[in-house]
Order: sequence, then C-alpha cells, then structure tokens
Amino acid sequence: MAYRKANAKINASRSAYYTALLAEAAGDQRTMWRTAKELLHSDDRQPDVSPPEAAKRCDGFAKYFPEKLGRIADTVRTLMQSAPYYHLQPTRRHLPDKLCVLYGVTVDEVARLIGSLPGKTSTADFMRTSLLKSTVDAMAMPTVRLADLSFSTGVFPSALKCGRVSTLLKNGKL
Repeated sequence: MAYRKANAKINASRSAYYTALLAEAAGDQRTMWRTAKELLHSDDRQPDVSPPEAAKRCDGFAKYFPEKLGRIADTVRTLMQSAPYYHLQPTRRHLPDKLCVLYGVTVDEVARLIGSLPGKTSTADFMRTSLLKSTVDAMAMPTVRLADLSFSTGVFPSALKCGRVSTLLKNGKL
C-alpha cells in the first residue's frame, strides 16, 4: 500500500510540474512544443539491434508459431482419443509457412497501394502524396526494388524508421 501512495504522490508531483511548465509557456509556442516533446519523451530512442541479434529474434519468432500449433495439435489429439468414433474423422493437417520468408512485391501491387493512399501529406513525408500519385508509373519500380532489397536483406532504412507524434490543441488548452 505504501508504494501505491508514493507512486500517486510522484505522479501528482510530475503532473503539477508539467502543468506549471505548460502554464508558463502559454503564448510562447516554441517553449510549449519543447515542453510537450519532453513530456512525450520523443527523444527516447531504442538502441539499434545488431544484425546477428535481429536474425536470432526473427528465427525465434518464426519457430514459435509452428511449435505452438504443434503443441495445440498434440493436445487436441490427446483429447480426441476419448471422443466417440464419429468425431474422429480424419482431417488434413496444414503445415504453416515459416514466417522468415517474405515474398517480393510486384509493380502492380505497389501501383495499387500508391493509388489508394489518402490525399493527405505529412511533413515527415519525403514527397507530397499528390506528386507520388501523379508519378506512380515512374515511382512504382524503384519502390518495388527498395521493398525487395529490404525483404531480402532484412534491413529497413534507418531514415525511414521515424514517426512523428504531435499534440492537437482542443479549445486552446492541453
């Protein structure tokens, strides 16, 4: 119980601190965004995983589901031994594909996906969505090549591993 009270006081103190910072920053947009960024911890970055470690994780993930399905099948088989005969109709067992294989994409798939993009453009985008849609014939093939390289090497460009969290003000208050 004491840890809950301490945690509640810490959270209340943190809340009061950021509320005061945001109140002081009222009218100063730069300070407001710096405080919001600090509040959202947007500078926290996870360390990059080494290629051998990434491969190890992928292999473990790829093995997990087939092993899990095998355990489920064994449990079902054990339970079915006590079931009446008419429940024991043979079924064809499907062996799942390994999840470590990603198949290449086609120009038609990429063109269809680009065509289905919403018209909105983010400031994090390298090019406007409308420009990408209007140049789909020229951009689909390089996009396919990038996707295929990423799938075959298991490497995704670091420059594209970014996201942006932005606070939307409601009624001028946070």
